[in-house]
Amino acid sequence: MKPAKIADYGITEEFGYLPSYEPAQSLSAGNEQWDQFVRIFLSY
Repeated sequence: MKPAKIADYGITEEFGYLPSYEPAQSLSAGNEQWDQFVRIFLSY
């Protein structure tokens, strides 16, 4: 039996199990109020 590789499970050394792309900085059009809410919430 060959040893398991982390890549076999979709895990990378750089990002672990997280996606290899940056998360969205804002929601899609029509959700501006949620974006504003989060900015205010995080400022406290």
